Amino acid sequence: MTSLRPRRQIIDRTFAVVYLVYLLGTAAFNREFARLHVELFGIPLFVGEAAIGTLLVLLLARGWAERKVPFPTDRLTFGLAAYLIIGCTFAVFGLLHGYGLAVFRDFALVYYLVFFLFTIAAVPGLIRPATVMDVLTTGSVVGSCVTIVSFFLAPRLVHEHAAPGYQALVAWIGAMWLALREGSRHSRALRALRYLGIGVNLLLIYLAAYRTMLPVMLITLAVLAGWAIMGRPGRQRTSLARAAAGLGLTVVAMAGVGLALGRSVEMPETPERSDNDGAISPSYVFDTLSARWVRGFGATAVAEPSLSFRASAWRLAIERILASPLVGIGFGPAPALHPDENCELVSSPVSNCGNAHNTFLTLAMRMGLPVFAYFLALNGYVAMKVLKRGARPADVPGWVPYLTAAYMSFILFGMMSLLFESPYLSSLFWVVLALMWLCATGAGAQPSEQDPLRYPGKGANVRPAVSSLGLEGRDDG
Repeated sequence: MTSLRPRRQIIDRTFAVVYLVYLLGTAAFNREFARLHVELFGIPLFVGEAAIGTLLVLLLARGWAERKVPFPTDRLTFGLAAYLIIGCTFAVFGLLHGYGLAVFRDFALVYYLVFFLFTIAAVPGLIRPATVMDVLTTGSVVGSCVTIVSFFLAPRLVHEHAAPGYQALVAWIGAMWLALREGSRHSRALRALRYLGIGVNLLLIYLAAYRTMLPVMLITLAVLAGWAIMGRPGRQRTSLARAAAGLGLTVVAMAGVGLALGRSVEMPETPERSDNDGAISPSYVFDTLSARWVRGFGATAVAEPSLSFRASAWRLAIERILASPLVGIGFGPAPALHPDENCELVSSPVSNCGNAHNTFLTLAMRMGLPVFAYFLALNGYVAMKVLKRGARPADVPGWVPYLTAAYMSFILFGMMSLLFESPYLSSLFWVVLALMWLCATGAGAQPSEQDPLRYPGKGANVRPAVSSLGLEGRDDG
């Protein structure tokens, strides 16, 4: 056994590095990072699939070395495994019906849940929960900085967006983490960087002008405030209240700027949606973005193309669900409920443009209502565990409030946009759900004094579970 220790440590460290690098790149560059621009036998390869393959091989190697399942097994793990098997069954039927590459596009709705398994395999034995969130947040700030600098160097609008809408979700999750990230060892310089990171991410959200983010931000702030009210007096409640209040005031200030600028611009009720790739002034862009934020919530909101095409897509998706409620339309049939409308890219077998812009309607439409109900039951099981833990405020880990707010951000975003259809966002959703599950069940309770939100009561004197880099090989005992 002793001779196997170095090999197992190499496997563990490689697994942790690949996992964290993927999260960093995905949080920073989202869709751009996901494309490898390489094909294998005519099949385009993506970073997500390459990372999944590498991590699966490493996980199997670890399991072979340890002669046991390389991650914790419980009811939820078995439930998710069953959900994955169901997805495989739909994929097989799609291939048998000759849908080809389009099957893998729809199978991605399901198989990215392997990042849940990767996370519970890595946390807390190899990687601290704080390290995972620090990496995601660092990626979000890096991505925001790159996008903002690119914008000021060459201001441009694409469908009245100065930044990708999907990037706004990751920026918000990073901003929430930075608002909660505290510690007695933080210097003034680190605090200043935290505040700068929050400001950069919120500016990115403003540039994205993705109005889906408004309910996402408001409701998740309410979630944080609720945890602050429910939590026991002390550092945790103070941190949550301060974070919720600070982010809330910043969002209100952003809204005030938007109102002030937006009302000063004459914009048509149904503006042109063609791209403007030429050089334009930043002031015009800010005026246009502000007008967009304001216009969507005015009396003419029903005439907004971005809202009207969603309403039409949801109606058509519901019609397809009612036409085949038990098994859905399967994996492979074209998703175009509104063909090529508002699509930035030309339609292809791997394009999700034209989908319902409600990831949950897409699941129900593809796999039928029984499977969709099963998916909801799995998520409800996690929520039940979290709420059960929340019924004992003195025993609530400091991680749970943040993770539930991040989880709600994904859910709300998915109700109005593409979540599981966007693998780069889907993988982050399953990572957050896994962290929430570990913290709610206590499986991830290996705190250290360096953790920003320590678990109250348990293990205050426990040795840090990882090195300063957040990586440590497993102890073979």
